[in-house]
Amino acid sequence: MPCPLFRTALAVALANAFIATAQAADDAAVVVTATRTPTRASEILSDVSVITRDDIERSGQSTLAEVLQAQPGVQIWTNGGPGAVASVSIRGSSPQHTVVLLDGQRLSSATVGTTAFEHLPLNQVERIEILRGPASALYGADAIGGVIQIFTRKSTGAPRVAADFGVGSYRTDSGSVNYGGAVGDTNFNLDAGYLHSGGFSATKPGAYGFNPDRDGYDNRNFSARVAQRIASDHEIGADVFYSDGKTHYDAANCDPTFTVCTNAFDNHQTQTLSSYSVHARDRFLPHWTSQLRIGRSEDSMTSYSLDPLAGTVGGQSFRTVQDQFSWQNDIVTDAGKIMLATERRAERVDSNAVAFTVGERTTNSFLAGYQAWFGKHSLQVGARRDDISQFGAHSSGSFAYGYQLTSAWRASLATGTAYRAPTFDDLYWPVDFSTFYVGNPNLRPERARNREAGIVYEEGDRRVSLTHFENRVSDLITFGDAAAPAFFITTVNVGRAMLKGDTVAYSDAFGRWKTRIAYDALSARDMDTNLYLMRRAKQHGTAELRYDGGNWDAGAQLVATGPRFDDAANTRTMAGFGLVNIDGRHALGRDWSLVGRINNLFNRRYELVQGFNTPGANLFVGFRYLPK
Repeated sequence: MPCPLFRTALAVALANAFIATAQAADDAAVVVTATRTPTRASEILSDVSVITRDDIERSGQSTLAEVLQAQPGVQIWTNGGPGAVASVSIRGSSPQHTVVLLDGQRLSSATVGTTAFEHLPLNQVERIEILRGPASALYGADAIGGVIQIFTRKSTGAPRVAADFGVGSYRTDSGSVNYGGAVGDTNFNLDAGYLHSGGFSATKPGAYGFNPDRDGYDNRNFSARVAQRIASDHEIGADVFYSDGKTHYDAANCDPTFTVCTNAFDNHQTQTLSSYSVHARDRFLPHWTSQLRIGRSEDSMTSYSLDPLAGTVGGQSFRTVQDQFSWQNDIVTDAGKIMLATERRAERVDSNAVAFTVGERTTNSFLAGYQAWFGKHSLQVGARRDDISQFGAHSSGSFAYGYQLTSAWRASLATGTAYRAPTFDDLYWPVDFSTFYVGNPNLRPERARNREAGIVYEEGDRRVSLTHFENRVSDLITFGDAAAPAFFITTVNVGRAMLKGDTVAYSDAFGRWKTRIAYDALSARDMDTNLYLMRRAKQHGTAELRYDGGNWDAGAQLVATGPRFDDAANTRTMAGFGLVNIDGRHALGRDWSLVGRINNLFNRRYELVQGFNTPGANLFVGFRYLPK
């Protein structure tokens, strides 16, 4: 572990905590994801970050993955340019170890086990909550690394129109329009947007499938929500989200016998993400609130490639449908808050390219949570039992204890268990002579046990936190040859990993200035080989400085990542890098603003995945209309 650098960063952050005069604590911020119930941020014992709409607009970033990597404990890697697959790792865990929720519903692929962050446009996002650490006790399978919950746009006040549009490097243009507000007891919001980028070559010369053409991206997206208050304590509503992306990429195109291959084809992929639900919120008694939600989410992807021998273009499609039901009851008593819930999730996959022997599974869940405060002591406990049609019952739990040392200082200890269910690809991929891979229906879920300790200083606008965590993951699913046909590989439960590290975060405001600093020291190792897990940097940090001049504001951001390995054997090293981004806004009258950003200001050449290109210095300029 890089202890000297870590101690230096921590010392600077803690020293800054005592420079200025403290202000009264702001308890108005409310977090939902950490406990599944609205809880004041100052009372949360978990390691949580919140990204607001204002943070997004001032971040100077163009993609959701870029916004996430500026948060503590988060690293990303992408396979090429705009629209390329974006992987997100929390605390060194696998991208498949993160549960992603959109307006309370899971949105992911059940075949590969990840969420297509690249197709979740920022213009649709109102707020993001990141919960770091195992959370299966609250959210079930796959929450080994944490949970990312995304809330779509919400409008308040009198109905109004807001819009933005702009142009940038790589032949990029984008725009969005939003209309929403409240009329009597009805609150609504409509948001539509588009993005086009000419892109650049996804791969480098010499890389597999290299084609020097530009690999562009197009996206069209829409969301809508409505909530109707039918009485003082009763509300019904509905949410809709839709995003359709088309990504161009490089690949080798071969005939079925691999006799003839070519890279000279414009490979492309279309992917549609959608989510829609209805809900009812009711307060039946002064201390009892109930929420019922029923919905469906879909992830549908088609990849187009060329058979050079026949001269035909074919599309391979994979589709995941998740029908979801949840009923949650929050009860406030003199002894604390109680949360009781039941959930049901039915997953279905289908493909025109792969015949899965099993294409459906259901998960029925019961869960409970408890929060209590006794003087300077606080408790947060969670327990969950999932009955999965493929694996039987699985239980998870969490326990956190906090002690208020002073009015500003709080210490906490926490432990929890989590698991990941194998994907349909892991389990049922048929014999495939193009990859010599076959699934293993006898796989067990991966399991994790986490311990962590934290200390937080919070007063006024100043917040300093230090978290140490140790997360042991067992039954890791990896490639092997157990029970596979001759010359084939399959997936087996043989791996173990230790994800251990420290995260320090600091944020403050000094008059018109705001600053944020985050630093992660991470050791993510395979416990059997003692090798580092691929693409996890031992050191990762971000820093941001902003100035609000009233009619104008500007900011600068640094994202720095240490060296990483691009293979499990630790033989291919990717160098560390630092990126500087700047952005600004200038008011043009009462309702209009000119906005701009330069990402990768110093045109740094870097890699997130070996063989794939990343953006050089790039500029974006636009206008924003937001009536006051």
